[in-house]
Amino acid sequence: MQHLKENDLYISILKTLNPDVKISDPFKLTLYDTNKERTTYSFIERFFLSSFYYKKKFQAFKEMRDNIFISDKEKNVLTNSFNKSQFLFHFFKKFYIRKTYCKYKIHNNDRDFNLLPLSNYNKKFIVSIIEDNIIYKYTIFDLLKIIKNSLCYSYAMFVEPKEPKNPYTNINFSLYNLYNIYFITKNLDITFPVLLNVYFKSNFDLDLLIIDYESILRDEIIKNYYSDASNTKKYNDIIQILDKYKKYAPTLIIHRRFSKNEVIEKLGFLLPINLYINYSYNPSKRIYYKKLIKKHLIEFNEKNPLFGRIIFTRNRRSSSIFSNDIYNSSYDYSENILSPTGARTYSFASPSSSSPIRNWYPLSLETDTNTVVSNISSINLDNDISETTEDNVSEPIIEEPDSDDELVSDIEVE
Repeated sequence: MQHLKENDLYISILKTLNPDVKISDPFKLTLYDTNKERTTYSFIERFFLSSFYYKKKFQAFKEMRDNIFISDKEKNVLTNSFNKSQFLFHFFKKFYIRKTYCKYKIHNNDRDFNLLPLSNYNKKFIVSIIEDNIIYKYTIFDLLKIIKNSLCYSYAMFVEPKEPKNPYTNINFSLYNLYNIYFITKNLDITFPVLLNVYFKSNFDLDLLIIDYESILRDEIIKNYYSDASNTKKYNDIIQILDKYKKYAPTLIIHRRFSKNEVIEKLGFLLPINLYINYSYNPSKRIYYKKLIKKHLIEFNEKNPLFGRIIFTRNRRSSSIFSNDIYNSSYDYSENILSPTGARTYSFASPSSSSPIRNWYPLSLETDTNTVVSNISSINLDNDISETTEDNVSEPIIEEPDSDDELVSDIEVE
């Protein structure tokens, strides 16, 4: 049996209170020691007091109280001895804490990571961490965020967890402090983090954590992958997803002038789903989310068949004849407006032969009720009329802004 070092102080108190009882580790006694001298005390008393070498205090006490072979009189004697030892044990422990606590310095930080005063929080959510004889105060939510960010560290979706560190010193948290954080969190009425639980089960060892729970770490990384990503990154990834699954949403064509924020707002749900499909280590999740993304794209395409397109209108104040070609990025089509009374013609035009082309169906804007357009619905083309060549062939617009945000002054609501 392994010797319990945490009971050393308690055993010393028992020896002081019971000097006539030979209290010793029973697994280190020899035959000579047991027969060296006859004792007058009870064997049960010696066995009970010596059991604290290899058993926890309350485990040994409970076994003694439940033992049917010990009389009630002997149980009362042993219980009194146990209570006295417990009283002295906690007395010396508090005395030691008070003496040592006075030697510690208190860090002068009185705010959390959001710069809110710690006094705004309930005291049960404030945790004191002692590192290098300095007391640091945190909210339990900030500590959990530190642990989560450290364990979710990755490079190119490869799991590379790091040891949680004290943000004020950049030194790793001590093992006993990690245990304190775990048990404090467990006793609070808050949602218990999955990562802290698996970290505890791995004995706060990163190597064991990767071996046993890498799939859980990868899923947590996927959940937070886009939390700090820029809108440009999100927008570009959404366009790639639409290109990859274009057969499930054939009419979704995102024009380069269409509002990027609106694309992210309406189609941002595709981003984590696509990550689960490509990077999750759980095969069931990959199959499930692959079916889910197809289902969502089909439904979105049916409800919003013209999402991502913009409407070009002529200037009603002018009756001049003009034409204009607008290229739609990798899904290119051109819209030629010949005259105010002439018919519109639509044709495909691709700046590069490698650009994929989708079918584009012109619908009547006056009768179509399912048309979804950007918040900016029309553009004045008078200022964008290009000079025609001798063959009366219109030139495409070369320099145009990436989004409608730069064309607010030239836009008329349809």
